[in-house]
Parts: sequence; structure tokens; C-alpha cells
Amino acid sequence: MSQNNEESNLVEPSSFVSNDKSFVDKHASIIVRGGIMTTGLLGLGIYLKTSPSFRRFKHVSQIPKIFYDKEITIKGIVKGITPTGKLIVEHLPLVKLSFVNSSKGITPINLNLAGIVLSDKGLNMITKDMNITNKQINFKVIKPTLGDKNCVDAEINIKRTPFTNINLSQLLVRKGFAKVLKPTDKDHVKALESNKSYSKLIDQLLLSEMVADKRGVGVWEKQSWVEGIQTTSKQTINSIKKSPLVEFGSFTGIILKDIGSAVFFILLVTYHTIAVSAIYTKETYNKLTKIITRTISRYNTLIKKQIEK
Repeated sequence: MSQNNEESNLVEPSSFVSNDKSFVDKHASIIVRGGIMTTGLLGLGIYLKTSPSFRRFKHVSQIPKIFYDKEITIKGIVKGITPTGKLIVEHLPLVKLSFVNSSKGITPINLNLAGIVLSDKGLNMITKDMNITNKQINFKVIKPTLGDKNCVDAEINIKRTPFTNINLSQLLVRKGFAKVLKPTDKDHVKALESNKSYSKLIDQLLLSEMVADKRGVGVWEKQSWVEGIQTTSKQTINSIKKSPLVEFGSFTGIILKDIGSAVFFILLVTYHTIAVSAIYTKETYNKLTKIITRTISRYNTLIKKQIEK
């Protein structure tokens, strides 16, 4: 009896294991497919969250290096402009998916116009005249902004018409509202030597600056000789006006003007007097001629009558 019990105890586990194996064998393909699908969906979710094509950048440090190297165009919406002319921009992903990019908790990034120094007129132009707030822009990141880890220097393009874009830095420089950074700026020179996209942008800006200088617009505006005289100090002008020589010349001018007016009046009266006298002389001469003619005619008539008698 004891042997039979032991055999039965040995048989039961083997049956249980065989049942387990049969369950795995029956559902092996489903388990494998489920695992593959779960892993794939998890990987896809991670890719969509981390891929630059689907990701929304909330800080300039999140922008991958490839965007700098390949000069990849990024889209964004201007949310504001700082007092120093930096643009506060909400980044728009290259491919927008609502279930990946939530509209909640969006943090804009800061963009600085690369390679230029804005004038007060330039700042006024982008903050008030151009009305670019809440408008979409395209930009290319060039390099981190020196001394500001929360900002990046960028080449920014804005829409002027539905079909044309214009480089904002070039527009400001061409109007004379901004200047290209000077060669004395060490960071500027270093970036020119190591950054091709920055060097190319500066070449374009220098050409625009030459145009503005030749046209004499904005910060390159040149004074005319009249404006140069007008900018002379009032004190100097007043002292010149009150000098004895100027006062004597002014007094002499007034006298000469009065004498000239009097002479002109006398000549005018004399002319009219002579003209009227000439007219009356002519009329008197004509009348006298007629009288003499009649007298001669009558005299001749009398002589003829006497001869006939």
C-alpha cells in the first residue's frame, strides 16, 4: 500500500507539469506577439516623446546639436519681445500630434537676433511697427548666446507676404536700425572662425550694412550743410547776430532798401509823367496840324476867288 501511495504522489506532479506545458504550447504565439507588440508600442511612445521631429522644445538646451550643424529650419510663434529685443517664441514641432504634444505647460524659448546690435528705432520697429506678436516665424539656431544660458542666437525669418519671407536681421540692418557686431568682439570673431552658418549670415549682413551706409539711412544718416548750421549752438548764433559788424550791415541794408524803394518810386512816377505828356503832346500836335491845314485850305480858296474876279 505504501508503495502505491508513493507512485500516485509521483504521478500527480508530472501530470500538473504536463498541463502547464500544454497551456504555454497552446498560447505561445499569442504570448510572443503580445510581448512584441507591447515592446513596439512602448518603443514607439518613447520615440515620439524624444524624437526632435515630434518633440516640443521648452528650453534651448533641449535643441539637438544636429539642428545647429545641419541648419534645420524650426517653426515657432512669437509670444513676446523683451526690452533688449530678444524674441520669446513658442516652439512648434515639425510634426504635431495631439496625443504627444499637449497644449498644457508650454514654456517658450528665448531667441536673440544673431550678429547685430539693435538701435532704439530697431527695437521700436519690431515691438510696435511690425506687429509680429502671435505671428508664426521660421528660425535657424546658430549658437548659444554669450552670457545667457537661457537664450540662443538665431537667424529669424518673418512673412512679409503670403508667398515671401524676409530675414529680420537683414531688414533691420538695411533700414539702418541695427549694426553688425564689430571685429573687436571676441565671441563674434571666434564664432566667425568656427561656425560656417554664422559666417555666411554675417557676410549677408555686411552687404546690407554697406547699402544702408550708402543710402545714409537710420544710424548712417548724414547731416546736410543746412542741418550742420542748424546744430550750431544758439549762443554762438546769437553772439554773431549781436556783433557790431552784423548790426551795422543790417542797418546799412535797411537804409539801402529804403533808398532803393524811393528811387524806384521816383523813376516810376517820372515814367508815367513822361508817358502822359507824350500822349498829350501828340494829341496837341495833331489838332494844330488840322487847324493849319484848314487855314491853308481857306486861304487858297480866297486867292482863287480873287483871281477869278
